Amino acid sequence: MRIKRASALLVPKRILPKRNDAMKKELFGQYEGKNIYRYTLDNGILSMSILNWGCVIQKLIFDGVDVECGFDSLEEYVECSDYYGATI
Repeated sequence: MRIKRASALLVPKRILPKRNDAMKKELFGQYEGKNIYRYTLDNGILSMSILNWGCVIQKLIFDGVDVECGFDSLEEYVECSDYYGATI
């Protein structure tokens, strides 16, 4: 008996990325002289934006519904001391 790849067993085919543009990188701001980027992963059903500033989840959209309410600018994250959007 042959075993299929684990990823194929755990993730439905409709959720797997089908496009080459599934990831985008854009400048989000600067903090202490360093560039902070937003990486957006999108497969048409699930879209997640992550900042390289502490791996903050800035935006999470599932099937058109915004699930994670993040800030629109880096300054708002710096001012908020509650670890908003932090990955634990």
